Amino acid sequence: MINPMDAASGWAKRLAILRTQAAKRSNGGAPSDLTGEALSMCDALVRDLAGAQLARDQLRADLRVADAAWDQLFGMMPAACVVTDRASVILKANLAASALLNVSATHLKGRELLVFSQDRETFRALLQELDRSLSTDIRARVMLRPRERKPAAMQLHVAPLPGRDNTWLWIVTPPDPADATPSLEIAVAVPAPSPGAK
Repeated sequence: MINPMDAASGWAKRLAILRTQAAKRSNGGAPSDLTGEALSMCDALVRDLAGAQLARDQLRADLRVADAAWDQLFGMMPAACVVTDRASVILKANLAASALLNVSATHLKGRELLVFSQDRETFRALLQELDRSLSTDIRARVMLRPRERKPAAMQLHVAPLPGRDNTWLWIVTPPDPADATPSLEIAVAVPAPSPGAK
């Protein structure tokens, strides 16, 4: 891959050569107005390219710092936090999520969050609701089933992750009985018992 800074430096050298050649062709006098203007415009463009490259490098450095800060904050959050794709495949999980689900964060990566739901039909309905409301956050109460532990009711707050398409941030907390905030209760049809069933 060509380094744009090297390219800008190379273009600056090439422009200097072109100026010299233009001067020689005009018998030692100044190049024509059109040639001089074109070379000046090229020179300005090369300077702009170099400046834009420096600005881009600074933005990339700032982004690396911001990403590192977000990773640190994500890891330290006391609430269980999971980042998934739209199909609920776990892309990242913090230590609190690892403790809640009783699986190491490394082993959570690549698994579906759906696997840890007690009622998978309800969880699938939640995923469908997320698909329908791509830009809004959703709250829902579901039963989660950690590995080798009893299922527990949990409050989910799911929101799209800013700047990342088709990626969701899940914050999992125990439900607060005093919380009057309405939460999405996803109704799933339960089949009626068959006649004669005991």
